[in-house]
Amino acid sequence: MTRIVTLLLIVLVFSAAPISAQQIRFKTYTDSQHKFSIDIPDSWQIKYNKRKGGYIAVPTASEEKVSIDSCHGGIIFRLRFYKPGLKHLHGEKIRGLNWTGIYHSDACGYTCKGDILYGAKGEYQYRGACQYLYFWNNDLTVCIRSNAISIEEAVRKRMIASFRFFK
Repeated sequence: MTRIVTLLLIVLVFSAAPISAQQIRFKTYTDSQHKFSIDIPDSWQIKYNKRKGGYIAVPTASEEKVSIDSCHGGIIFRLRFYKPGLKHLHGEKIRGLNWTGIYHSDACGYTCKGDILYGAKGEYQYRGACQYLYFWNNDLTVCIRSNAISIEEAVRKRMIASFRFFK
């Protein structure tokens, strides 16, 4: 009887475990213009949107769209490109096969009005997690900045582990 109860408890614990990056399906996004690749969840898409300020990652799954569209302008993160280095930045140092980088997370205040985020005064005030991933080599720095959304830790770790510059 004790063995059955123990077995039942083990099954319940493992079946109630939260979704991890190993259970999330990933795909590789490749940017041939800036010469890098990175794994992102299969339910995300990176695209260029001039009106929203450049390259952005957006959800494609309906359940993610609802929560992200409501106040984050439909954007999970933005991509920015800078000169190499940015050694003045502070944060957790990260490294890959052919790059060096920094991860930084900060609580940020923003205002939501419809699907537009404002950094200062506005109708609604929220606190979010602004996360920054900087990857650089001798030619370029790629910055991924979350749009006041906390990217799940396991997903962020997979993104860091998979990032590559290529020639």
